[in-house]
Amino acid sequence: MFRSQLFDFIILYTFQATVLTYLSKIFQKVFHVILNDYFAKSKLLSQRQHGFCNGLSTSLTIIDLYDNLLQNFDNNLHRVRFA
Repeated sequence: MFRSQLFDFIILYTFQATVLTYLSKIFQKVFHVILNDYFAKSKLLSQRQHGFCNGLSTSLTIIDLYDNLLQNFDNNLHRVRFA
């Protein structure tokens, strides 16, 4: 009898852990969409924000920094602008 109860407990615990994992992923995606829409409509993110926007990656920021460095060296300016 004890083995049966233990087996039932393990199955129930595994099922709950699996369901909670899927529910948390679904909740995370829904929350992400809602926040992105809110930030876009409220214009809270700058146009230079690359980390959270679709179609813009952080590698674009590195390319922009590199281009800025080259322009400054070409113009004999030795300052870097992070905007």
